[in-house]
Amino acid sequence: MVKSKEWNWKEAERSRWLIPSEDSEYLARKWSGEGARSILDLGCGLGRHAFFFTEKGFDVAAVDLSEEAVRSVKEGMQERNMDFPCQMADMMKLPFGDNTFDRVFSYHVISHQDTPGVQAVIDEITRVLKPGGKVFLTVCAKEHYAFSESSFPKVDENTVLKTEGAEVDVPHFFADKKILNKLFHEYTFEHVRHITECIMEEDDSKERSHYYIEATVRK
Repeated sequence: MVKSKEWNWKEAERSRWLIPSEDSEYLARKWSGEGARSILDLGCGLGRHAFFFTEKGFDVAAVDLSEEAVRSVKEGMQERNMDFPCQMADMMKLPFGDNTFDRVFSYHVISHQDTPGVQAVIDEITRVLKPGGKVFLTVCAKEHYAFSESSFPKVDENTVLKTEGAEVDVPHFFADKKILNKLFHEYTFEHVRHITECIMEEDDSKERSHYYIEATVRK
Protein backbone atom coordinates (compact mmCIF):
# COMPACT_ATOMS: atom_id res chain seq x y z
CA MET A 1 0.00 0.00 0.00
CA VAL A 2 1.12 3.57 -0.61
CA LYS A 3 2.14 6.04 2.06
CA SER A 4 -0.68 8.34 3.15
CA LYS A 5 -0.42 11.84 1.69
CA GLU A 6 -2.09 14.93 3.14
CA TRP A 7 -3.84 17.68 1.19
CA ASN A 8 -1.90 20.87 0.52
CA TRP A 9 -4.35 23.30 2.09
CA LYS A 10 -2.26 26.27 0.96
CA GLU A 11 -3.25 25.39 -2.62
CA ALA A 12 -6.89 24.52 -1.89
CA GLU A 13 -9.85 26.83 -2.47
CA ARG A 14 -11.06 26.80 1.13
CA SER A 15 -14.53 28.34 1.01
CA ARG A 16 -16.32 25.18 -0.18
CA TRP A 17 -14.70 23.16 2.64
CA LEU A 18 -16.01 25.41 5.43
CA ILE A 19 -19.73 24.66 5.00
CA PRO A 20 -21.09 21.38 6.45
CA SER A 21 -22.50 18.94 3.91
CA GLU A 22 -26.25 18.46 3.70
CA ASP A 23 -25.73 14.83 4.77
CA SER A 24 -24.48 15.98 8.17
CA GLU A 25 -27.80 17.73 8.95
CA TYR A 26 -29.77 14.58 8.22
CA LEU A 27 -27.36 12.33 10.13
CA ALA A 28 -27.29 14.58 13.19
CA ARG A 29 -31.05 14.19 13.54
CA LYS A 30 -31.01 10.48 12.75
CA TRP A 31 -28.09 9.56 14.99
CA SER A 32 -29.39 11.65 17.88
CA GLY A 33 -32.70 9.81 17.65
CA GLU A 34 -30.81 6.51 17.74
CA GLY A 35 -29.09 7.52 21.00
CA ALA A 36 -25.59 7.91 19.54
CA ARG A 37 -23.29 10.21 21.52
CA SER A 38 -19.67 9.86 20.37
CA ILE A 39 -18.53 10.64 16.82
CA LEU A 40 -15.12 10.43 15.19
CA ASP A 41 -14.65 12.91 12.34
CA LEU A 42 -12.09 10.97 10.32
CA GLY A 43 -10.17 13.30 8.00
CA CYS A 44 -11.69 16.43 9.48
CA GLY A 45 -10.05 18.92 7.12
CA LEU A 46 -10.81 22.46 8.26
CA GLY A 47 -13.33 21.19 10.82
CA ARG A 48 -16.68 21.95 9.22
CA HIS A 49 -18.29 18.70 10.37
CA ALA A 50 -16.52 18.50 13.73
CA PHE A 51 -17.84 21.96 14.57
CA PHE A 52 -21.31 21.09 13.30
CA PHE A 53 -21.67 17.85 15.28
CA THR A 54 -20.32 19.54 18.40
CA GLU A 55 -22.95 22.27 18.04
CA LYS A 56 -25.57 19.51 17.83
CA GLY A 57 -24.48 18.13 21.20
CA PHE A 58 -22.35 15.13 20.19
CA ASP A 59 -19.04 14.21 21.83
CA VAL A 60 -16.66 14.70 18.92
CA ALA A 61 -13.07 13.67 18.29
CA ALA A 62 -11.33 14.75 15.08
CA VAL A 63 -8.21 13.62 13.23
CA ASP A 64 -6.46 14.65 10.04
CA LEU A 65 -3.10 13.90 8.45
CA SER A 66 -2.47 17.58 7.70
CA GLU A 67 -0.72 19.72 10.31
CA GLU A 68 -2.23 22.80 8.66
CA ALA A 69 -5.75 21.36 8.96
CA VAL A 70 -5.36 20.49 12.64
CA ARG A 71 -3.96 23.96 13.36
CA SER A 72 -6.94 25.53 11.59
CA VAL A 73 -9.42 23.42 13.57
CA LYS A 74 -7.82 24.39 16.87
CA GLU A 75 -8.02 28.06 15.91
CA GLY A 76 -11.67 27.53 15.00
CA MET A 77 -12.36 25.96 18.38
CA GLN A 78 -11.02 29.06 20.13
CA GLU A 79 -13.17 31.32 17.96
CA ARG A 80 -16.28 29.24 18.72
CA ASN A 81 -15.49 28.61 22.39
CA MET A 82 -15.40 24.85 21.77
CA ASP A 83 -13.11 22.17 23.11
CA PHE A 84 -12.83 18.69 21.60
CA PRO A 85 -9.80 16.47 20.92
CA CYS A 86 -8.24 17.11 17.51
CA GLN A 87 -4.91 15.65 16.46
CA MET A 88 -2.75 14.62 13.54
CA ALA A 89 -3.15 10.96 12.64
CA ASP A 90 -2.85 8.57 9.74
CA MET A 91 -6.26 7.06 8.96
CA MET A 92 -4.63 3.63 8.66
CA LYS A 93 -3.46 3.78 12.28
CA LEU A 94 -5.94 5.62 14.46
CA PRO A 95 -4.86 6.74 17.96
CA PHE A 96 -7.91 5.31 19.72
CA GLY A 97 -8.73 2.14 21.59
CA ASP A 98 -11.04 -0.60 20.38
CA ASN A 99 -14.80 0.01 20.61
CA THR A 100 -14.48 3.74 21.28
CA PHE A 101 -17.10 5.45 19.08
CA ASP A 102 -20.81 5.12 18.41
CA ARG A 103 -20.35 6.62 14.95
CA VAL A 104 -17.58 7.40 12.45
CA PHE A 105 -18.11 10.15 9.88
CA SER A 106 -15.67 10.48 6.98
CA TYR A 107 -16.53 12.76 4.06
CA HIS A 108 -14.43 12.54 0.87
CA VAL A 109 -11.48 11.07 2.80
CA ILE A 110 -10.90 7.32 2.65
CA SER A 111 -10.53 7.29 -1.15
CA HIS A 112 -7.16 8.98 -0.63
CA GLN A 113 -5.40 5.61 -0.57
CA ASP A 114 -4.80 2.66 -2.88
CA THR A 115 -6.86 -0.54 -2.81
CA PRO A 116 -5.14 -2.30 0.13
CA GLY A 117 -4.91 1.04 1.93
CA VAL A 118 -8.66 1.60 1.73
CA GLN A 119 -9.25 -1.86 3.19
CA ALA A 120 -6.82 -1.03 6.01
CA VAL A 121 -8.75 2.18 6.75
CA ILE A 122 -12.07 0.35 6.88
CA ASP A 123 -10.51 -2.25 9.18
CA GLU A 124 -9.42 0.58 11.49
CA ILE A 125 -12.92 2.05 11.43
CA THR A 126 -14.26 -1.38 12.36
CA ARG A 127 -11.82 -1.59 15.24
CA VAL A 128 -12.72 1.77 16.82
CA LEU A 129 -16.49 1.42 16.36
CA LYS A 130 -18.52 0.01 19.23
CA PRO A 131 -20.49 -3.17 18.55
CA GLY A 132 -23.47 -2.18 16.44
CA GLY A 133 -21.89 1.19 15.66
CA LYS A 134 -22.32 2.91 12.31
CA VAL A 135 -20.11 4.58 9.76
CA PHE A 136 -21.04 7.18 7.18
CA LEU A 137 -18.47 7.74 4.47
CA THR A 138 -18.04 8.56 0.82
CA VAL A 139 -16.02 6.66 -1.77
CA CYS A 140 -15.14 7.75 -5.30
CA ALA A 141 -16.99 5.74 -7.96
CA LYS A 142 -15.42 4.41 -11.14
CA GLU A 143 -17.70 6.61 -13.25
CA HIS A 144 -15.82 9.66 -11.90
CA TYR A 145 -14.02 11.50 -14.71
CA ALA A 146 -10.71 11.29 -12.83
CA PHE A 147 -10.82 7.51 -13.29
CA SER A 148 -12.83 6.95 -16.46
CA GLU A 149 -11.49 9.79 -18.63
CA SER A 150 -8.26 11.16 -17.19
CA SER A 151 -4.65 10.38 -17.99
CA PHE A 152 -3.59 10.33 -14.34
CA PRO A 153 -1.01 7.58 -13.68
CA LYS A 154 -2.43 4.40 -12.16
CA VAL A 155 -1.21 2.97 -8.87
CA ASP A 156 -3.30 -0.20 -9.16
CA GLU A 157 -6.40 -1.31 -11.05
CA ASN A 158 -8.66 0.90 -8.89
CA THR A 159 -6.36 3.82 -8.02
CA VAL A 160 -4.86 6.83 -9.77
CA LEU A 161 -2.37 9.43 -8.59
CA LYS A 162 -3.51 13.05 -8.88
CA THR A 163 -1.04 15.44 -10.52
CA GLU A 164 -2.74 18.80 -10.04
CA GLY A 165 -3.96 21.34 -7.50
CA ALA A 166 -4.07 20.68 -3.75
CA GLU A 167 -3.95 16.92 -4.39
CA VAL A 168 -0.62 16.51 -6.16
CA ASP A 169 0.70 13.00 -5.44
CA VAL A 170 -2.45 12.13 -3.45
CA PRO A 171 -3.79 8.70 -4.49
CA HIS A 172 -7.49 8.38 -5.38
CA PHE A 173 -9.27 5.04 -5.11
CA PHE A 174 -12.41 4.31 -7.17
CA ALA A 175 -14.99 1.63 -6.40
CA ASP A 176 -17.90 -0.25 -7.92
CA LYS A 177 -20.57 -2.30 -6.14
CA LYS A 178 -18.54 -5.51 -6.28
CA ILE A 179 -15.56 -3.85 -4.61
CA LEU A 180 -17.75 -2.23 -1.97
CA ASN A 181 -19.26 -5.58 -0.99
CA LYS A 182 -15.75 -6.95 -0.50
CA LEU A 183 -14.51 -3.94 1.47
CA PHE A 184 -17.53 -3.88 3.78
CA HIS A 185 -17.76 -7.62 4.41
CA GLU A 186 -18.10 -7.00 8.15
CA TYR A 187 -20.99 -4.54 7.71
CA THR A 188 -24.66 -4.39 6.88
CA PHE A 189 -25.41 -1.64 4.38
CA GLU A 190 -28.15 0.63 5.67
CA HIS A 191 -28.24 3.20 2.91
CA VAL A 192 -26.12 3.48 -0.24
CA ARG A 193 -26.46 6.25 -2.83
CA HIS A 194 -24.55 6.47 -6.09
CA ILE A 195 -24.52 10.14 -7.06
CA THR A 196 -23.06 11.86 -10.09
CA GLU A 197 -22.45 15.59 -9.84
CA CYS A 198 -22.93 17.27 -13.21
CA ILE A 199 -20.74 20.30 -13.89
CA MET A 200 -22.84 22.54 -16.12
CA GLU A 201 -20.29 25.11 -17.28
CA GLU A 202 -19.95 25.08 -21.06
CA ASP A 203 -16.20 24.48 -20.97
CA ASP A 204 -16.33 21.66 -18.42
CA SER A 205 -18.04 18.37 -19.17
CA LYS A 206 -16.37 16.55 -16.29
CA GLU A 207 -18.66 14.59 -13.99
CA ARG A 208 -17.79 13.60 -10.44
CA SER A 209 -19.31 10.39 -9.13
CA HIS A 210 -19.33 9.06 -5.55
CA TYR A 211 -20.93 6.45 -3.33
CA TYR A 212 -22.48 7.77 -0.10
CA ILE A 213 -22.63 4.92 2.39
CA GLU A 214 -24.15 4.40 5.83
CA ALA A 215 -23.41 0.94 7.24
CA THR A 216 -23.65 -0.88 10.57
CA VAL A 217 -20.76 -2.97 11.84
CA ARG A 218 -21.50 -6.59 12.72
CA LYS A 219 -19.60 -7.30 15.92
